[in-house]
Amino acid sequence: MLAVGQTIGNYVIRSQLGEGGMGMVYLAEHPLIGKRVAIKVIHPDLARNPDTVSRFFTEAQAVNRIGHPNIVDITDFGQTPQGMSYFVMELLAGESLSSRIKGGGALPLKDATWVAQQVADALAASHAAGILHRDLKPDNIYLLHRGQDKLFVKVLDFGLAKLTGGHDQQVSHRTRTGSVMGTPYYMAPEQCAGKSDIDARADVYALGVILFEMLTARVPFHGEGYGEIIVKHMTQPPPRVRDIRPDCSEWLDELVARMLVKERGERVQSMDELRAYLTGKALPRTRGAGESKRPGRVAAIVGAGLLLAAGGAAVVLTREKPAAVVTPDASTPLTSLPPPPPPASPTATSTNTVDAGMEMVAIRLESDPSGAIIVLEDGTELGPTPFDWLVAPSETPVKVTFKKEGYEPRTREVTPRTATSLLVDLPRAARKPVVRPKPEPAPPPVAEPPKPEPAKPPEEPKPPPEDDLMKPGG
Repeated sequence: MLAVGQTIGNYVIRSQLGEGGMGMVYLAEHPLIGKRVAIKVIHPDLARNPDTVSRFFTEAQAVNRIGHPNIVDITDFGQTPQGMSYFVMELLAGESLSSRIKGGGALPLKDATWVAQQVADALAASHAAGILHRDLKPDNIYLLHRGQDKLFVKVLDFGLAKLTGGHDQQVSHRTRTGSVMGTPYYMAPEQCAGKSDIDARADVYALGVILFEMLTARVPFHGEGYGEIIVKHMTQPPPRVRDIRPDCSEWLDELVARMLVKERGERVQSMDELRAYLTGKALPRTRGAGESKRPGRVAAIVGAGLLLAAGGAAVVLTREKPAAVVTPDASTPLTSLPPPPPPASPTATSTNTVDAGMEMVAIRLESDPSGAIIVLEDGTELGPTPFDWLVAPSETPVKVTFKKEGYEPRTREVTPRTATSLLVDLPRAARKPVVRPKPEPAPPPVAEPPKPEPAKPPEEPKPPPEDDLMKPGG
């Protein structure tokens, strides 16, 4: 934690603006020219985690590779004398989209489409630079008043960004199969499945959820736990916007539905395509834009509410691939976009066979306080809490240990039989008593050697008595 008045780089800390899961954000000022910036510092409890530090660096690297006016600008990166990584970014005066929705409800149709258009424009540039966001949500979209535009967008927090195009090795630890990266309310089905080949269509899905929320003031899927939400993303069709907000136009309702199609081959394929629709243009039909190369089955994550057989037997839900959506040609008016294909009714089967490696169990791992590092029995670090972990279903308990500096570690067992959550309270570590060394006894005083008596001067010969001087020969 930084102190007010502390100097970081060329700036002096003035106050703390906020705190998140990865770190703290401070208001800082250049002492000579008065320029004010925001400084984001990694949390001390996470500074020793190489995965988190790498993710922190990825955010600064990703933003500077894009260089778009609708993406927050990061100008410097470094480490404090205490070894905490930080970066300097532009100070934003406004509010997050989540705050706007919570305070004012659903946005006017025109405002919602304008915000979505700016986000699509920013992420089109991001994708062109080989960068996927993977954690798009209203908290990461900031609304500013700039010039005549009262809804100027800044996209924030590329901390979960995936760098592609030759840079993927740097962040491969964040794309391993079975690792859930993102916020469940806004995660695409392929993210929920823990798939490693996430592409730009996952960001399209997330923006579809955000556009749905801007229009209705609610997300498409709710649940008591993250596992239930993930299951719904994988298996249930989203509600239609017009069923909640009748004044929404048909074309916008259809566009949102197309963004939320579960089979990514049937989804809006890119931010460029989405931007074209939002600006009133229709794209010519191109092969593959709305078609998948082969039919297939989608295996759903097994949730606690989907146990259909007694005794806790896991049930895998499958569905046949729907018919392809044809992208309209240039002569097709926007108002007549074909609606997305209705999802087929899921068919239950009592088999536990893993289909294409997608059958997983979602486990929510949390700690109080948050920010604890989760470590498996083999020493593998999953990441800081709260953490959403996808693991293959099993009847074998798995030991997980929660570690946080200043707190006693705690080890718990969790059986990945069904979707579940685990909250662990971490007690503060007892302060070790300060053992002060006993003072050594003073050594006995050293007796001084006796001082030598001063030498007596030789005695002068005494003169003879006067009587002797009177004698002859004296």
